[in-house]
Amino acid sequence: MNINFKIPTFRLPCLQKGDLCFAPLTNFDGNPFILCCLPHLTEKEAWLLESHTKEVKKSGGTLIILLNRTFPSTESWVRPLCEFNLSIFVDPLKRLRRPLRLLSNLPLQRCESLIFDQQNLLKFRIFHEFNLRGLSTILTIAKTDMPPPTHLSDRLKPLGLKRNEDFRYSHHHQDQPKHNELHPESVYRKISEICA
Repeated sequence: MNINFKIPTFRLPCLQKGDLCFAPLTNFDGNPFILCCLPHLTEKEAWLLESHTKEVKKSGGTLIILLNRTFPSTESWVRPLCEFNLSIFVDPLKRLRRPLRLLSNLPLQRCESLIFDQQNLLKFRIFHEFNLRGLSTILTIAKTDMPPPTHLSDRLKPLGLKRNEDFRYSHHHQDQPKHNELHPESVYRKISEICA
């Protein structure tokens, strides 16, 4: 699957907020999303993914997990899988592997993540370590395609109000980098770091 190709539209088994159903990945149309492809899932990894799901949501996107086989056996888990706030798809028939060109023999603790924009078009394919550093880097890269948060002036427009021109941000806010302001070189530098 090349850059700017659309994701397939067929339905897959999905566990979302404890509910089991069949749904297409195109259900997330209108929101950028990260598709994190894993061979298996442990409870420790589920905790890590849940924390990053919240971070991605704050940035206006969605984190989706795709398991190659089936849902994990959770008999030994302290917290049941259905209680995790995760969107988990499974591909036991490997229907997505061919169109997405997913690798089936990744080394242990390596992960393949695909980043799609609001129109379900593939923007990045990244191989990285499946740990806190790797997932944080993926989120940083994904933010380059995520829409910036609504500014105060944009929220006031429908009300016919204007922002007070005398209002000024504090020096603390002025010194902070603007949301979604990443130079292309910094993105590729990040990719090089996690792929090294």
